Formats: sequence, structure tokens, C-alpha cells
Amino acid sequence: MKKLILIVVISVSFFEITVAQKIGSYTDSRDGKTYKTVRIGDQTWLAENLAFKVEKGCWAPDNNQSNVSEYGYLYDWEAAKKAVPSGWRLPTKEDFLKLLNVYGGNESRKAYNALRVGGESNFNVKLAGSRYVEVENVYQFGKGAGIWTSNEHYKIYAWYCYFREDHGDGGGTPKYNKKAVMGTNSQKTALSVRLIKENN
Repeated sequence: MKKLILIVVISVSFFEITVAQKIGSYTDSRDGKTYKTVRIGDQTWLAENLAFKVEKGCWAPDNNQSNVSEYGYLYDWEAAKKAVPSGWRLPTKEDFLKLLNVYGGNESRKAYNALRVGGESNFNVKLAGSRYVEVENVYQFGKGAGIWTSNEHYKIYAWYCYFREDHGDGGGTPKYNKKAVMGTNSQKTALSVRLIKENN
């Protein structure tokens, strides 16, 4: 029995070391900015929001330029596709579902906690909010985050993964309950961008 316990302890320690070795970095040659990266399973992701300024279709979170260094830019869907550097790509819906499944799956509070800043994944989602371009209105800064995928959904929408703190439906009932959820949004809405490495 003692030998069995010793094997389990050694196995857990080895796994923790392996995870720690999957953290790296990437420098964008276009502007010299360096990003943290994390390899989770067979996927290598930016562990920070993209902060490359494109000519059209990106905004500072909460309309405050000083937020960009920490939260990256918010991009409408067309701008998000144009902002991708060589060797990287926008994640697909399937990429995100695969990531979520590592930590409990779609609509999981466990995945929300694992992927947020300080979570076990080192993915470090930051709540940069969003911007509704049609009405020039910022939303949920510090309380929510949406991250684009490359998948279109019915002409004017695209898939994204979103993270929300608890907030009520007007009657005091928590609607989102701190879950990581796949959904769709207008392609004109400005959201965060995370990149996944090509040919992982």
C-alpha cells in the first residue's frame, strides 16, 4: 500500500513539472511586442490578448488607450482576421471546445475558473469587455470577455467564447454564473483576440 501511494505522489509531481515547461513566449515582428504563450495538450495559444493595432476595426477596451497594454485591443470580426501574424491563426470553434473540454467542458464553471487569470491553465483570460460598434457603446469591462473564433454563423454573426461574472436578469437571479460558454455575436461587435499556433 505504501508503494502505491509513493507512485501516485511521484506521478502528480511529474505532471506539474511538465505543465510548467509548456509556458513560453512569442515576439510579433510587426511591432516588437512579446506575448506569453502556453501549450495545453497539443495546442499552443497566446496567453495574452492580441494588441496589434490595425488601421480599421479595433478599439481600446473601455475606450481607454492605457488599457491596451494589459487587455489588448477589441476587434470587430473582419479586423480580427486581418490582425493575425504569420504562423498563427484565429482559433476555430472546435479549437475552443477542445480547450474547454480539458477543464470541464462548454458551459462549465470549472473551465471558467481554470482559464481566467490565476487559473491552473495559465491561459489567463482578462475581462476586457466588448464594444458594440453600432451604438458606439462599451460593455462589461472588468466583468466579462468575449474571444473571437474564425467560424462564421449565419451571414452577420460569428462564433466566440465568452466569460462572464455573475450578474442578474433583473430579478436577482444569476444568469451566467461564471461559466465559459460558446455563443454567437454580431460580426460588428468588437471582442478580444487570442491566437493559436499553426502546425502545433
